[in-house]
Amino acid sequence: MILTESEIQQVLEQVKAAFPNLTDWEYNNEKNEEYFGFSVWGHFVNNPEELMPRRFFITLDTYEQKWQGCLTIGQPSNMMVKC
Repeated sequence: MILTESEIQQVLEQVKAAFPNLTDWEYNNEKNEEYFGFSVWGHFVNNPEELMPRRFFITLDTYEQKWQGCLTIGQPSNMMVKC
């Protein structure tokens, strides 16, 4: 599913409100070798002062007409990295 620009802005507002501790929100809005359509992800670093801090990602994406969410460590979820 591909979203319009106004739908993208609405989704970004909703995810930022739902996950206020996550930062650096990014999104993909095209079908390609990594995504089935629209996906949005943000990340959380529990202890950024560590030498190699763990980065947790929340990814919300569309497949056909459904939404799914995923929590991953290290990188956001996509077709190649599924939870």
